[in-house]
Amino acid sequence: MAISPLGPLQPFQPPSLTPPVAPSAPSAPASAPAGAIQAPAGGAGSFGNALSSALGSLNDSQLQADQAAQALAGGGGDIAGAMMATEKASLQMQFAFAVRNRAVSAYQQIMSMQV
Repeated sequence: MAISPLGPLQPFQPPSLTPPVAPSAPSAPASAPAGAIQAPAGGAGSFGNALSSALGSLNDSQLQADQAAQALAGGGGDIAGAMMATEKASLQMQFAFAVRNRAVSAYQQIMSMQV
């Protein structure tokens, strides 16, 4: 039984935490670095929208990994696709935990400050 070699792997890119920009939004100033988080024009609820979008993406990847694992367990699907979906979901979950831990740490530092 011969095992066929894997093709080139694509690098993993973590999900963007910035909400999608509306077409009518003004462009970023030329001095802003690439990938910088820009505040939306409305300002209200931008962090909540970004967090909701990131959690929705995390949930979607978890569901895709679950479906790929169920298809593989049922005798269909391919093992490489299931492993990639599972690993992507795992990395996104680790990223979410890291963001949560940093937010909790920042909150604790703010609460320990003397006024």
